[in-house]
Amino acid sequence: MNLQSSADSLVALQEGKIDVNPLGITNTIQAIEDGEGGVVIIGGSAQAGGIIITTPENADKFKDLNNWKGATWATGRSYTGDFVVRHYLSEIGIDSNVDVSSVDLGDNLSIIQSVSKGEADVGYITADGARTALDYGLELITDVDDIEHAYPCCRISSTQNAVDTKGDQLVAYLRAVIRAYDFILANPDETIKIFTDLTSQDEDYVRDVLYGDFASAYVPDPARQKVLNFSQYLLEAQALSSTDGIKEAINVDLYKKALDQILTKYPDNENYKTLLEIYNEFDS
Repeated sequence: MNLQSSADSLVALQEGKIDVNPLGITNTIQAIEDGEGGVVIIGGSAQAGGIIITTPENADKFKDLNNWKGATWATGRSYTGDFVVRHYLSEIGIDSNVDVSSVDLGDNLSIIQSVSKGEADVGYITADGARTALDYGLELITDVDDIEHAYPCCRISSTQNAVDTKGDQLVAYLRAVIRAYDFILANPDETIKIFTDLTSQDEDYVRDVLYGDFASAYVPDPARQKVLNFSQYLLEAQALSSTDGIKEAINVDLYKKALDQILTKYPDNENYKTLLEIYNEFDS
């Protein structure tokens, strides 16, 4: 099913029109809290992939979060890294709602233009905006992955009904996602060609988004503990009223079953062994 927006895909999932969907983590957790449609997380899609930008003359100052007090910050409140940065500002005593003037602009280009014009001191963008930021003469001063390594972004979502009635099909889907993870790591040139053909995007852009220094990492692990940590960030930012039920809505069993089946067939594959290590760290 071809859906035009993440909001449309979430509604389709909740209404049972689709059984699985990679969806932004914030919307997914909020949907779990809402309870509509029995949304659950069964895997991961992307992690990290956020960048803090500023002008060259401000680069040294704003590399240090301690210097953000009194700054104007252009961001997108739907962006995962926005909540990560807010959490770590709070960890050093800076209230992002009081001590920083944040402006929700919602898309990379608007954020980049705001910083370029001096309307904002710093900006948060996703990795696919890196090339545009550089074209505007800005500097990429912080990889948000360096603030919190491997913070979770898009998750693979399903519903409890699909888990109960189509568990074997979901395991097969997750096996395919795990195989794709290995393919992306092992075959960068072929992967870039596939994505270029599918999206009609420029090859250099695709290469940056998939393999660039600031690119999101595509990891199929559900990362339950990291999702629970992120739900706390949403709670702190008043984007969530409660974390009750979040842990129960993260199903790691289907993914583990799929991974075990893959490891049985490919026991010497180092990428799959790495996934098992990740699972043992964040899901077991």
